[in-house]
Amino acid sequence: MWQSGSRTSARSDASSRIGLQTHTADAGFWFESLHGELLRRSVEPLRARDHRAVRGLDRYLPSTLPIGRGRRKGHVLILTSWAKSHRFFPHSWWREPIVYAIDCWPGDYDRWEALLRSSGTKLAMFSARSCAEEFARRMPELTTAWVPEYVDPAGYRSALPLSSRPHDLMLMGRRYQPFEAALRSNARTVDLAAIAPSGVSHTELRRLMGASKSLACFPRTMTHPEKARGLETMTLRYLEGIAAGCVLVGHSPSELVDLFGYDPCLEATEPTAAVELMSDISANPGSFQDLVDRNLDRLLEIGTAERRAEDLLTIANHFVATGRLPSEAPAATGVASRPA
Repeated sequence: MWQSGSRTSARSDASSRIGLQTHTADAGFWFESLHGELLRRSVEPLRARDHRAVRGLDRYLPSTLPIGRGRRKGHVLILTSWAKSHRFFPHSWWREPIVYAIDCWPGDYDRWEALLRSSGTKLAMFSARSCAEEFARRMPELTTAWVPEYVDPAGYRSALPLSSRPHDLMLMGRRYQPFEAALRSNARTVDLAAIAPSGVSHTELRRLMGASKSLACFPRTMTHPEKARGLETMTLRYLEGIAAGCVLVGHSPSELVDLFGYDPCLEATEPTAAVELMSDISANPGSFQDLVDRNLDRLLEIGTAERRAEDLLTIANHFVATGRLPSEAPAATGVASRPA
């Protein structure tokens, strides 16, 4: 598994070799930090008004709009979490698209395939490793790579050490009921006051994380197996918890272990062991501080928006120049189809 040894060379490629442009149609908090890092490295950044204008066309453009490819010149890097052609409009009409797809799930594979084919995409990077493998199988002519999710740690950093945090455990988003039931049925309960309500602001979400000793993290294959359809992937929640200085409790997807080089999450899938673990975190939080600090140090090396921008542009620049992936693909990437 290759880890980037020189960030300078990646930045040099991004700023001088081919002038790769960026375009985001859905620039929510998911892509905001990455978009900014990419713009800092691009020779010809697209202006923000371009992707804002696209939003007004969403309701009018069909999901499989044929994209003209007759006079394309240059490339556009598209960051998207939706398999709809209006996310590629308008820049992919005159630039060849290079796609970075987050939140791609098996239920949408057919839509993604139709979009990638109709747009003439030759390079697609996915945040889920299984997606890269699946589309390499579905589309032998497509080059694919695994580029994991990322986080901007600055907005999550908490000044509170574990021993000073008022809440033992934070629950948010997808919930794993067997884990919670085990805690609630045991006399040695933990403080579950930090439960993120539906619709909570991202600012409040970060505040709750920074006030919690631990964060429950279980993959979708465990919380909603009917939707995951066997796709186990590292989602943003794991990285957010690490950035906020929480002890991760739950279950690690193999992607997370491979990316970090060790397992940063404490296993809590067996009820009795989960109760014992949470009781220990509640009673002796300081004993977990070294793990939290180690996880954060590693995150700063391999999981930030800055690092991911370098990864994306290293892959994209090399592909545009050679038609192939780098021989040593960055950030534990390199799941490739048969490149041209």
